Amino acid sequence: MLYLLLIPVYKLADYPIMKRRESAKFEISKMEFEILKRYCEYISDDRIFLMNYEATPEKIQLLRETLYTPEQHYKYEEKSFKNIHILVQRLFDYFSVVPKELKEFKELGEEIRHFKNIRVYLKNIDEIIKDIETVKDYPLKVKELQEQYGKIPAEEYDRKREEMKSEIVFESNHKKIKIKYVANHYYLPLILSGEEKIDYIQHIIKTPSEVKFINDLDQYLKDPGNKFNKFDWWLFSKLDESLDEVYIPYYNPDTNRISEFKPDFIFWLKKDDSYFIVFIDPKGTKHTDYMHKVDGYRMIFENGDGSKKVFKSGDLKVIVYLFLRTDDINRLPKNGYRNYWFDNIDKVLQAISCF
Repeated sequence: MLYLLLIPVYKLADYPIMKRRESAKFEISKMEFEILKRYCEYISDDRIFLMNYEATPEKIQLLRETLYTPEQHYKYEEKSFKNIHILVQRLFDYFSVVPKELKEFKELGEEIRHFKNIRVYLKNIDEIIKDIETVKDYPLKVKELQEQYGKIPAEEYDRKREEMKSEIVFESNHKKIKIKYVANHYYLPLILSGEEKIDYIQHIIKTPSEVKFINDLDQYLKDPGNKFNKFDWWLFSKLDESLDEVYIPYYNPDTNRISEFKPDFIFWLKKDDSYFIVFIDPKGTKHTDYMHKVDGYRMIFENGDGSKKVFKSGDLKVIVYLFLRTDDINRLPKNGYRNYWFDNIDKVLQAISCF
């Protein structure tokens, strides 16, 4: 059965990012903001800014206006530029940043393609191909065997059942990978490894947090009462940061540009005329990088009060979610980003407004 898999696509907005009051603000230390303010007060002649920074009169005026409403335009952090000229130039560049906004939802084409680029560097690939085909055909073999129940001797039935494998461990040069059938994945089988340095195969799932998420999801699916059963259908896929083109745009203060946040997984779920796109990223809480990515998601897919925007695509009501995975949610700081974190898949499904 073929399912309608939608992904968001974007377009450049017709306004600079700083015009959006709820958007990411320019990060600066409190001390350097005061230096900036005194510097701009000292240089009262705008022609000096024109000559030194090649800034337009509009940007110079904008700079002066922001100094009187800093709470709307600046976010005080420990970040330091240590040079007033670099700071001013970065600020003028920030005024030119144009965000992206949602254009539409389109049907998935070649935007997820990393699995077509899996490369195996072995002299003899016969064994690994055989293992892949064995796991890939697992659901078909289960169905065929079920149809033979009662029609063949019990001993033969048990033998065939033992031969069927939903998971195979392949080893080369003392490095193991796991070839695994995981229900409802976009492509089958999945190839995982607990070792990040695997030199004989590329573009598999090997980041420990991603491997753990897959294993936990597989375990959750074995529970007949899991909440996925409440949907008409669902599907998910791994996303490869280097090859796939499914992302959430966000303002990156480190580069002073719009960057692409590519979560590790995307889920599609449908219930009646409600259609859910759920991005899941099981990486850690390193620094505040995740905050900028969540801000980018909020700007496009949430309303100002934090509620989810409901988009129309044909006859469907489309809602987009973002969740970040951690091992223990109780260890997270209690801030405005806490609701985006989860420590088990059941909480994700509970949060979807369909239930």
